[in-house]
Amino acid sequence: MRADSFAKSDELLERACKVIPGGTNSGARDILTGGTFDGYPIDYPKFVKYAKGSHIYDVDGGEYVDYCCAFGPIILGHAYSAVNDPVKEQMDRGSIYGLNTEVEVELAEKMVKHIPCADMVRFLNTGSEAASIAVRMARVYSGKEKVLKFEGHFHGWHDWDEPNQYFYSDAKYLASGIPLNTLENTITIQWNDLDLVERTLKNHSHEIAAVITEPYMMNSGVIPPEEGYLKGLRDLTREYDTLLIMDEIITGFRLGLSGAQGLFGVAGDLATYAKAMANGYTISAVVGTKKIMDKVGKIVEGTYNANPVSTTAALATITELEKDPNYDHINRMGNQLMNGFKDLTQDIDIEAVVQGRGPAFGLKFANLERVKNPREILAEKKYPDARRNVVFHQEMLNRGIFIMPNARSARFYLCQSHSQQDVEKTLEPAEAAFKEAKKIK
Repeated sequence: MRADSFAKSDELLERACKVIPGGTNSGARDILTGGTFDGYPIDYPKFVKYAKGSHIYDVDGGEYVDYCCAFGPIILGHAYSAVNDPVKEQMDRGSIYGLNTEVEVELAEKMVKHIPCADMVRFLNTGSEAASIAVRMARVYSGKEKVLKFEGHFHGWHDWDEPNQYFYSDAKYLASGIPLNTLENTITIQWNDLDLVERTLKNHSHEIAAVITEPYMMNSGVIPPEEGYLKGLRDLTREYDTLLIMDEIITGFRLGLSGAQGLFGVAGDLATYAKAMANGYTISAVVGTKKIMDKVGKIVEGTYNANPVSTTAALATITELEKDPNYDHINRMGNQLMNGFKDLTQDIDIEAVVQGRGPAFGLKFANLERVKNPREILAEKKYPDARRNVVFHQEMLNRGIFIMPNARSARFYLCQSHSQQDVEKTLEPAEAAFKEAKKIK
């Protein structure tokens, strides 16, 4: 359960604000340190002391079932021994050498084995790096400069990705600090609309190096592609001689060993990975076909790329995920939770959409059958939906369930360490939380 107060958290935040802008080192955590969510007050712990398995523990003594999972990287569980033990052994042998190691070759071989478009792999450190290098590779390979992306899709903090990464109801985006010519090289359109993609490529394919997409949206809510959408993207990019980049930073090794590409049977020309591939250790990768990687794969440099600590963690994580029944368990726990939420919303008669897959799903308070596009989540803050969402988050937190506030919806990540007991412990307070949310008229 949550602590009686967040006194220690508040004290640490006061200290942090004196030396760290906003008291946090990631904009994704601003809701916690700022204490507001969609304009409504929210009272969350700001600092975690430690985590183990499927639970996190804050500095004030609160314990929570964790469905944030560090925004998706934790796929096996916090402090998971099958990953941490080989990492500790590697640290005793050294953390970085400036030379190649056998483990990076073994890890690359694993990824080539499982990822549909991976003939070759290049390792980096963060998702933002991987997405930006993939775009640069596409530009070098194609000789074209523009990138076509989609509203609400997040590919990192670099300048090229900022236009309409998040948007407002008046479609006005404030891109301070980004040169105009950078903005002009990114074309942003609505997702899940193949006709719009075709019209855009027909008019601009001569200058578009790549189309980049989350194959299964998980940043702005959890939104699946419409039936045939990814295949349509694949066909159109081939028709108009444009590369297709699958951003699997979140979906890679979360939706399965072959990620969303394997799930939908559609492979990109390039794909990016991070998060779940190493159960939380810092590493990312760009993978691609041999003809592309042979030509442009060497443009990546970095002192910390493929360091043996991170590659050891990734190799151990993927090796563990290969074992039965890890994915079966994650899917079963997630599906039970989703079905439980659906039943509760129907029983309580509150308007909400629950959608996604076992390892990651979303809950959106709205009078919709399903969410098809991030505009339905981000474009307009509606009352009482937005207020109900904040109340739901707060009531769950108060009862020992940690869900990170995100994009006017609730997003749940499951890991192998989530148990049947965790699911039951979540559904019981969820009934009370939904009832409190329904009181908002």
